[in-house]
Amino acid sequence: MSQKTNRTATPPQRPATASGPAASPNGGRRPASPGALASRRRGSVLRRLLAMGDWAALIGSLCLVTATTSSTDIGTLFWAVLFSPIWIAVVKAHGLYDNDHRRIRHSTLDELPSLVSAGVFGTLVLDGLLALSPVGPLSPASAIAVGIVTTAGCFVLRGSLRFIWQRLTGVAAGIAVGPAAVVDMVARRVSTHPEARLALVGYLGPEEGAKATELPRLGDIDDISRAARDFQIERVVVAEQKLGERAAERLIEECKAEGLALTFLPDHYGLLGPGIELNRLAELPVLDFRFSDPPRSTLAMKRLVDVAASGLLLLALSPLLLAIALAILLDTGRPVLFRQRRAGRDGEPFTMLKFRTMVVDAERLLPELVDLEKLEQPAFKIP
Repeated sequence: MSQKTNRTATPPQRPATASGPAASPNGGRRPASPGALASRRRGSVLRRLLAMGDWAALIGSLCLVTATTSSTDIGTLFWAVLFSPIWIAVVKAHGLYDNDHRRIRHSTLDELPSLVSAGVFGTLVLDGLLALSPVGPLSPASAIAVGIVTTAGCFVLRGSLRFIWQRLTGVAAGIAVGPAAVVDMVARRVSTHPEARLALVGYLGPEEGAKATELPRLGDIDDISRAARDFQIERVVVAEQKLGERAAERLIEECKAEGLALTFLPDHYGLLGPGIELNRLAELPVLDFRFSDPPRSTLAMKRLVDVAASGLLLLALSPLLLAIALAILLDTGRPVLFRQRRAGRDGEPFTMLKFRTMVVDAERLLPELVDLEKLEQPAFKIP
């Protein structure tokens, strides 16, 4: 397991080991670095835990459906449990066990669309196998219940397992490649996003501008193998914008030989927003920019979802909203709601409503409490 590592001015001291692109003495493939081996072991254990969580969610949903419906009996439960490994195979086919060690940042929420797809497909495959068994397929209601409950259970168990796993294993050690100014920007992003589970211990790059970052310089790009073994590196983040194709190929080969995870910061990264897709034209990767307005059908579907979701949430929260209104009324009387005109879409004004948390007539009393002329503009918070 990698130890937790913080950004410091002095790199952590680790015992030096042999490095370099040469093959092992017996002529075989060079063994991976200690950090990469530890990362592989942890990744293997995490994949098994996720698979166990998915299997437990399926078995739990099958038992729940068997206990609550008359159309599913113990015989159906037995055959369903017998066929349950197919669910793991379907989830595996969706790539849901391989993203944690591939991506620099991955969460359970990121894989929710694929998890829903795996739930639908897995339910169909499981029900198809049951149709070939002596007990026959599940009833439509039972199949839908199994799919929904299992998908929800997988989501909850995966999130819980990852949370516990990350607390037990700590963060991975990483190294950045590039000029100090860009490396410092990457380091700040990594330090402010703990979900990346990465701590940069230093950087490889030119000596010029080394004071632009707090990360210690560990050498040049050619020292990647030595640094990986000396500091038990698990991931390399390349922020070098002027890296030539040959140099990039050598860097990729070195990381592959050492078993390191590799992340590239693309050129013109400031222009790459959410409206961009990575596609392929034969073997050529291309970036597609979308500048057109969404179709009317998309806007209509979005509006429908907005209205339906907000209506359901208002209905579900109505007891709580009623309790809040009653508490305000008993505490300071009317009005319960605070109304204010705000600027909405395209500058159109609308009336905003919220529960009153200020004293009555707070807006009228404001000039008596604060000299508004002396406030710096804009003033969002007033002492």
